[in-house]
Amino acid sequence: MTITFNIWVLLFGCGLAIGVFLQFLFLFFRKKHSLHFKNVIAAFFIMSIMLLDEIIQESDVIDYYPFLADFTLTADLLIWPFFLFYIQAISGKRSRYSYLDMVYFLPFLIGFIWQIPYTFSQGLEKIEYFEKGIPQSMAIFVLFKSSIAFLFLGYTIHTLTVRLSKLKELFYGNKKVILLCNFRKLVIAISVVIFLVYATFFFNYFDFHIPFESDKVGSLLIIGMFYFMGIIAFKNPALFEENSYSSLIVDFFNGEEASHANRLFTFFQTERPYLNEKLTLGETAQNLGLSNQQLSYLINQYLGTTFLDFVNTYRVGAVKQALKNGEHKKKTLLGLALESGFGNKASFNRIFKNHEGISPSTYAEKKIK
Repeated sequence: MTITFNIWVLLFGCGLAIGVFLQFLFLFFRKKHSLHFKNVIAAFFIMSIMLLDEIIQESDVIDYYPFLADFTLTADLLIWPFFLFYIQAISGKRSRYSYLDMVYFLPFLIGFIWQIPYTFSQGLEKIEYFEKGIPQSMAIFVLFKSSIAFLFLGYTIHTLTVRLSKLKELFYGNKKVILLCNFRKLVIAISVVIFLVYATFFFNYFDFHIPFESDKVGSLLIIGMFYFMGIIAFKNPALFEENSYSSLIVDFFNGEEASHANRLFTFFQTERPYLNEKLTLGETAQNLGLSNQQLSYLINQYLGTTFLDFVNTYRVGAVKQALKNGEHKKKTLLGLALESGFGNKASFNRIFKNHEGISPSTYAEKKIK
C-alpha cells in the first residue's frame, strides 16, 4: 500500500496533533469537569475526527479502503450545539445541561438518518455515487447542513451580543467584556469562513470551478479554531481557576442569573447604595434577599467582576454624570468624588484612570465643554 504525503497531509496532520494535545491538556486540567471545558473537548474531538477524515482522503488511503470516504459526513452537525453550549457557559448564560438541550441535536439525528444509505454503503458504491459529479441529493443535504450552521452561528452571535449589551455600559474594559468581545469576533470570522466553504461547494456544483475544494477550506477553519480557541483559553487563565462555589449556590439560581442581575442593577440605579463609602457585600446581599455567597457568585461568575469593581463602576459613573451636569463649576473634583462614594483622592484618581484610561482632570478638560 502506497500512502501519499503532500503539503496538505502535513498541514492537516500538524493541526490534528495540536487538537489532540489540547484535548488531553483540557481533560487532565484540574477544572476538567467544568461545563465549558466539557463542551470545548467535545467540539475539539469531533473536529479532530473530521481532520482525520480529510487526511485519509488526501493521503489516498481511500483508494485501498474506499468505505472510509466521507465517514464524517454528518459530524459537523454535532459541532454547532457543543460550540453554542461552550459560548453560553463562557458568557454565564448556561450553568448546566437539561433534557431540553436534546432539541439542539435533532439536526444531527435527521442528517444521520438521512445519510445512512450512503454512510454505510460499500466502498465501490461510494465511488460510483460521485462518478458523474456532485449528485443533486448531496447538494440538497449540504444546503440543509449550511442552513443549520448559519442558524447556530446566528444564535451564538445573538447570545453574545445580548450578553455584551448588558455588560458593556457598566463594565466596559472588564476582562469578561473583553473575553466576550473576542469570542464574538471569532464567531463572526467563523461565519465568514463557513460561508466561503459552502459557497465553494455550490460554485463547483453549478460548474463554476473554484481552484480549491470546500473540504480543504473547512479543514483549515478547524485548524484555525484549534489555534484561536487555545490562545483565548490560555490568555484568560480565569477559565482554568477552580470554582469554589458549591452546587447549592448554582442550583439556587437555576439558570436565572440574568433576572437576579437585573435586580442588582435596579437596586444600584434607584437606591444608589454606592454613595456610601463603607458599603459592603453583606449589606448589599441583605437588601437583595441573598446570602453573601449567592451575591458573590452572581457578581464574580455571572458578571465577571468583583464586588469592589462593580461598586466603583457606579461611583465613576456618578462622577462622570456630575461633570456632564456642570457640577464641577461649583465644586472641586475631589468634592464630587467624595460625594460619589470615593474615600480619598488617591483611590479616586487610581480607580477613575483604570476605568477611563485617563485621569479625572484630563477627562474633565477633554470630555466636558
